[in-house]
Amino acid sequence: MLFLGGLILASFWILRPFIGAVIWATMLVVATWPVMKWFEARLAYRRSLAVPVMSVLLLLLFFVP
Repeated sequence: MLFLGGLILASFWILRPFIGAVIWATMLVVATWPVMKWFEARLAYRRSLAVPVMSVLLLLLFFVP
């Protein structure tokens, strides 16, 4: 049990620098999910087309200003 606890603590220690990025990415996904579903419906329910459209739009949103 002590070894398992040590592994869990070591995992959190390694992942600690990335926790902020994971939280930020989760917030973006939750906030933009309705837009993604809207694009998917407009593109004949093809997620393979909606994902690149959303990716390009989000990249433009963050890098153009």
